[in-house]
Amino acid sequence: MAMPLWIKQREYDKFIEYEPGKFAVKVYDKALIEINKPYSQLIEYVDNNPVYMGSAEPGSLTSEEKWQIRKLTYDSSSNVTSILWAGGSTAFTFAWDDRADPSIVYS
Repeated sequence: MAMPLWIKQREYDKFIEYEPGKFAVKVYDKALIEINKPYSQLIEYVDNNPVYMGSAEPGSLTSEEKWQIRKLTYDSSSNVTSILWAGGSTAFTFAWDDRADPSIVYS
């Protein structure tokens, strides 16, 4: 696969193609951040607005603590006012099935 144009326009030596078509940022010749890693995405809607959004590795069960979950809040005009993270973290350590559990703090 050819390197995407947006990568070519940057300093090429900062990127590595570690598998065909998969690129990552490299520092000291080690891949640190995977660029186009695919994730499964789930969204729960309430009154036509997405309230919870989750991401996980493909194949993760919704009951597994492998999900990164965001909660969106809205004003009276249905404008997003905040995007909060489960546990105040972007870690993949929550179960999608537990997203509305009152013990999970979103910040």
